[in-house]
Amino acid sequence: MIEDRLAERVIETVQACTPLQRQALRRALVVGLEGPEQIALWEAVRPALYADSADDTAPLADLRAAAEEMPFEAWAAFNDLIFHLHRGNIFDDGITRLEGGGIEFAFAQAARWHQFLALVEEEREYLGIASPLVLDAGCWQGTLICELLQRGYAVGGCDISAGMEGVVRERVSWLKPDDAARFLGFRAGPIHESLAGPDTRNRFDIVCCQETLEHVPARVLQQTCDALVGAARHTVLTTTPWDDGWSLHLHAFTEADLRRLFHDEDPQRQVECLVPAAFGNYTTMRVRRHQQEAQ
Repeated sequence: MIEDRLAERVIETVQACTPLQRQALRRALVVGLEGPEQIALWEAVRPALYADSADDTAPLADLRAAAEEMPFEAWAAFNDLIFHLHRGNIFDDGITRLEGGGIEFAFAQAARWHQFLALVEEEREYLGIASPLVLDAGCWQGTLICELLQRGYAVGGCDISAGMEGVVRERVSWLKPDDAARFLGFRAGPIHESLAGPDTRNRFDIVCCQETLEHVPARVLQQTCDALVGAARHTVLTTTPWDDGWSLHLHAFTEADLRRLFHDEDPQRQVECLVPAAFGNYTTMRVRRHQQEAQ
């Protein structure tokens, strides 16, 4: 069973973490159990997560500093754990499979989601490409992938966790055949690794990276931003939250931070901060590569 294999992964990775790293994971975890599989998974991993639990009162800055050094395997296993404990219902309230194929999402933060989708549509119109190739970097459960496939895009995804591939492919299989046929596949691993290599260079017209950069350790943050731009033939769209006190949000970027990370001094790039009202406490950036650089 998936839950059994995941429990083994979580236990193994959290045992390799430091006490502060485990506390950072506990501080970030919201448990919502609705079925026997979720209850069994939680009961299996809880002893390892709380093996050294005291009062969990370490300062937030200390937890984030510890999480910066946490092994990528622990990030990936925790990523899967959150999904399976909630069945994906943190960021979309509900998924309705439509008769004849397709998915209707009920977004938990509908205004923000639809505003981001509007930005992607705006970019398609700007580029003048009927079916742009899109990468969702940090795709997790594939919500954006499926939504864009249904809008006529060709979309691929990457995520730190290989465990999300099965989730994404299952959801894609629920779509109409013509939409599912435009799925470009899934790559697992940290972004700076999964997008490394010449086969991803300039492959996608648009690269989306929603609420992911804040989780990326500082030691690979610049490599990650460079990989996003390197994979984009034309445009990168990214959004990150301001500081919200979550222990696994390692950064709270200012506009200046993101401009620096995306090299706005480069004359071959146009780096803009977008401030649509629906995004509230999020910083949204658009990086457009000029045509001669994007070739």
